[in-house]
Amino acid sequence: MTQTVFKQLRIVEKENRRLAIVDVAEKILNIEGLEAVTIRRVAKEAGLSSGAMYMYFRNKEELLLSMLIQNLRILKKDMSDCLDNNNPIEAIKMMGYHYKRYFIRFGKHINILSFAVKDKEKFGNLNHQMLDELESVLSELLSLVQDLLSKPSMEGTLKGIPPERAVPVLWALIQGLVQITMPIQRAETSTFDFDQLMNDATQIISYQP
Repeated sequence: MTQTVFKQLRIVEKENRRLAIVDVAEKILNIEGLEAVTIRRVAKEAGLSSGAMYMYFRNKEELLLSMLIQNLRILKKDMSDCLDNNNPIEAIKMMGYHYKRYFIRFGKHINILSFAVKDKEKFGNLNHQMLDELESVLSELLSLVQDLLSKPSMEGTLKGIPPERAVPVLWALIQGLVQITMPIQRAETSTFDFDQLMNDATQIISYQP
C-alpha cells in the first residue's frame, strides 16, 4: 500500500516537473523564437542539467510536441465557450478570436499538421504515446467544432452542407484569416485587419439571396 502511494506521488511529481519545463520552454519560444529552444538552454533556465532533461524529453521535438498538446488543450477549453452562443455568426466570430489568441501564443511557431499524421513511422524519434495524445486532442477539438455546427441555429448558415463537411471549411477559413493578418516576425506588419476580415467573412457566410 505504502509503495503504491509513493509510486503515485513520484508519477505526479514527474508530470509536474514536465509541465514546469514546458512553461520555461514556451517563455523562451515567445521571447526569442523557435531556434532558441534547445535542450541545453531550457535545462539551464529550468535549473536542470542537460542529462536530467533527457529524463523528461528525449529531444527538442518531443518538447515542442508537448507544448503543442498543452496549447491545443487550452484552445479546446476556450472554444467550448462558443457552444453556449446561439447566434451562429457570433459563435463563429468567437471561434476566430480564440484561434487568433492561440496563434499569437503558440500557433505561429508550430504547424499542427507537421505532427498530425497517421504514419507514425515518420516520427520514429518521437514518443508514440504523445503522438496518440496529440491525435486525441485534435479529434476532440474538431468534434467540438462539429458540435457547434450541428446546432439547430446553424442550419440556415450552412445552407444544407452537412456539419462534418463544414468543419474543415470553417477551420481553414479561420486559420487562413489569422495567418494573413498576424505577422510571423515582430518587425513585419500586415496590410489586412483581422476584425474587418472576420466581419466580411461572416457576412459572406450568412448572405441570403
